[in-house]
Amino acid sequence: MTDIIAWNRAAELIVADFGSLPDNERNMIEIMFLKPDYRNRLVNWESAARYSVALLRAGFDDYKTNPLYMERFERLMRESVEFVHFWELYEIKQKRVATSLFRLPDEQEMEFDLHSAAVIDNDPGLHWCFFVPVAGSGTEERLLRLLEQDRQLP
Repeated sequence: MTDIIAWNRAAELIVADFGSLPDNERNMIEIMFLKPDYRNRLVNWESAARYSVALLRAGFDDYKTNPLYMERFERLMRESVEFVHFWELYEIKQKRVATSLFRLPDEQEMEFDLHSAAVIDNDPGLHWCFFVPVAGSGTEERLLRLLEQDRQLP
C-alpha cells in the first residue's frame, strides 16, 4: 500500500523528507492523511487524496489478506475522518496522469504532472511514480535553484 522504497533529493525537498522517516512510516497514503505538513504543502490536497483513496479501493481485494496492508488500512480508518469520508464515496479509479501543486515554506509554488504505472519486473505490487515539472509553470527553474541552494548548504 504505497510504500516509498526509492526517492531523490528533490522529492525530499518538495514532497516529504523520506530519509528522516523510519522505514515503516515511508508510506505515501499515510503521509497524505496523517502528516499535517504534507497536507499544508499540497495545495490540491483534497482532489489528490480523493483520487488516492479511489486507487486504493480499486486494488483493495488483491491485498486484503496481507496483514501489514490491513493494519495500515485500519489505522487510516481509525485516525483520519477524511480517509473514511473518501472511502465511503465508493469511488474506483485507475492510474492516470494527475497534477500536484505544492507550496513550499517560502511560499514558492511548484506544479508537477504525476506519471505512474503499475507492474515493475512483472510484480503487480510494485509501481513507479515520477513528478515531472509542468512545462511553462516555472517549476523546473525554481526546482533547479532550490537544488543548487541545497547543495551549497553545509
